[in-house]
This record gives sequence, C-alpha cells and structure tokens, in this order.
Amino acid sequence: MPGPIAPADAFGPWAPDILPAERLARLRCLRTLVHVLCGPRGRDLADLLHRAEGDADSLAPALDALARLEPTDRRHVLASYARLHRPPERPASSPGDPADDDRTRQVDRPHDR
Repeated sequence: MPGPIAPADAFGPWAPDILPAERLARLRCLRTLVHVLCGPRGRDLADLLHRAEGDADSLAPALDALARLEPTDRRHVLASYARLHRPPERPASSPGDPADDDRTRQVDRPHDR
C-alpha cells in the first residue's frame, strides 16, 4: 500500500497487514455502505473506493474523501462498517455450564511451560 497512513486511519481497507483479496472485499463492503447510506452525497468517495480496487494509489484519496463526508454520513458509514466487521460474540452459555466455572478454566501460568 503506497504512502503512509496514520495509525488511527489504518483500519478496514487501509490496514497495512491484509491480503489483497481481503482489501478488495473491504473496499467493496465500504463502497456498498456508502451507496446505501449516503446516496449521491457519497458519490466521490464511492468512485474512489471503486478505483482503489485496482489502483492502490487511490487508497489515500479515498481516505481523504471519507474524512470529508458530512459528519452524520461519516458516522453512519463507520458505525455500520464496524458492526459488520466486529469479531463474532461468544455464544451465551446456560446456567451451570462448566465453561463458566472459574475452577474449570485452563490458566496459562509461566511456570507451567
């Protein structure tokens, strides 16, 4: 990925340590959200995200376009993106489940290694 991206902005398709296929998937996801949530107000950003699919030099301009969205649009896009990409939650266990009992949990202690 060309050009330095500030650590605070190194998320989603701007993350430095993702494979090209994952970057493509993240760009397409973000572009879809921009289309759905912003409509014509997000046209410039959507175009830059589309361009970035085949041209890594468009990543930094796309990030700038994201920053220029109206605050409400930006908040909706980022919140929706974060919700789609958060790690899966642990399934709730039933009362009395041994997995919830502190005495049955494996504890990694330095002296056990």
